Amino acid sequence: MGVKIGSLFWIWIAIILLMVMVIGSSLALRHVQSKILPLVISGIVLILAAVALGTETCRGRLSEVTPAAEKGGEEEDFGGSWSRYWVGMGWLAGFLVAIYLVGFLIAMPLFILLSMRRLGAKWLSATLFAGLTTALMHGIFDVLLRITLHRGFLPGLLG
Repeated sequence: MGVKIGSLFWIWIAIILLMVMVIGSSLALRHVQSKILPLVISGIVLILAAVALGTETCRGRLSEVTPAAEKGGEEEDFGGSWSRYWVGMGWLAGFLVAIYLVGFLIAMPLFILLSMRRLGAKWLSATLFAGLTTALMHGIFDVLLRITLHRGFLPGLLG
């Protein structure tokens, strides 16, 4: 009996390969300031995708060892529905558009606040987390590393 590969296995492999390519191309950039942001983001995504791949693989092994059908129960769907993935991709696309239009320091707290509220967080905790995360990103990139994050297309037109 072989190991059952979960429905997201190949997606995680593709994301890992894409992040390795992004890291490789980032290392070829000339200036250190140009390298840092892509390396940090792709490194975090690479680690998260590797963890998700490991989880997906373990779930496949777990279903091989203790299939729910043998216990008389129904099999649990670990992959979720595709509509949830489309909603997540819509949120990500909206975040990217917001970064382009209004910049990181406005889009980031809005995205964090709205997504935490959508997932059931209270206003106070969502607002605090959004503010602290934005302050941390501003402190690391703008102040400490002196890397100007994208300020947005609309503020450039207005001022």
